[in-house]
Amino acid sequence: MALVLEGPLQAGKLRTAITIQVNSLAGTQDSRGQEQENWVTYATGWAQIVEYARGSREVTAAEQTLANQWWNVLTRYIEGVVPKMRVLWGTHVLDIQTALDPDSRRRRLLMLCLERAAGGTT
Repeated sequence: MALVLEGPLQAGKLRTAITIQVNSLAGTQDSRGQEQENWVTYATGWAQIVEYARGSREVTAAEQTLANQWWNVLTRYIEGVVPKMRVLWGTHVLDIQTALDPDSRRRRLLMLCLERAAGGTT
């Protein structure tokens, strides 16, 4: 399946419910000095999600290889989506790497997202 980035947005292909979240407490620390996260809903909607690429990287401290999964997420245009946000899709958590308006007409939003393996970090 390929994403169609020209012509009218085909609503019938937007079949996957997603939630876009923003970390509202970025930079706050808990009593132990560890960074605290508090993800809150920024927007919800429907999207078309297509696999972009698979990759892996070596984590030397843990002496293991963690697989990374890349996804293209296409939805109707949502103002203010930036790479520090994330997409929830079922049990998947996708970190937004880029958020683009491909035709500069505010009709669609294309996000390239990275899903890390459970317990993985980038």
